[in-house]
Amino acid sequence: MRRLAISFAALAAAAVAAPAALAQDPSGPPPNLIRGLATNLNTVVVQFTEPVDPNSVQTGDFILEMTEANRPVTGATVSPDGTKVTLTSTSAWDPGTAGQVHLIAPGVILDPSGTPNTSADWVTVGAAPGDFTAPVVTHFHLTKSKNLCWVYKLHGCPRPGAAWIYRVTEDGDAYVTVRRGRRLMGVRRYNGQPGSNYINFDGKINGRRLRPGTYTAQLGVQDVVGNRTPVAQQPKTKFKVKRVRR
Repeated sequence: MRRLAISFAALAAAAVAAPAALAQDPSGPPPNLIRGLATNLNTVVVQFTEPVDPNSVQTGDFILEMTEANRPVTGATVSPDGTKVTLTSTSAWDPGTAGQVHLIAPGVILDPSGTPNTSADWVTVGAAPGDFTAPVVTHFHLTKSKNLCWVYKLHGCPRPGAAWIYRVTEDGDAYVTVRRGRRLMGVRRYNGQPGSNYINFDGKINGRRLRPGTYTAQLGVQDVVGNRTPVAQQPKTKFKVKRVRR
């Protein structure tokens, strides 16, 4: 009889405990970040594991980095199905840029039933649309196109040297191709920047100074993702190296 009484008491306790245990279970999985994708040069769409409550989403909930630089989030718009949030930043990044994003802490985002996010880990942001536009180069010329010489104080060379001048639409390496008639003399590479560029020219191509004669130079710029000014669009300029006496 004692054993039977104990068994009935245990069953009664289990019946009371079961509803309490069910009440403590979460209503569903937490709404955690799983990935991001840059859709243009100042917008990222982040995706959650399940729909989120739009009222719980604030711009300050997100930390966004693109090319290892913090980008302030000034807008956060929830998609109609609640599974994605579009983040907008006032700081633009370059085409082809990737990055990462995370929530500032657990519990800042809720799903419609009130379940909070449990993770604040970084997730990857896929690269923004690729850069397929080549740099545009204009105003290419030498500061002195006639009577060029390279060695100071030689007879007839009072002002040696010259400088390449050009304008370009974006950052990149400048490649100056020099020819004498149809003969290729060589290519010289310089570092450039967007806008106006002024680069000293010491008369050397492939490590050797140009001899007296008339030359043609052609300029193309290659940006950081490999787009180079098409040959047909590369500006040309002519210059003449004078003969000097030692």
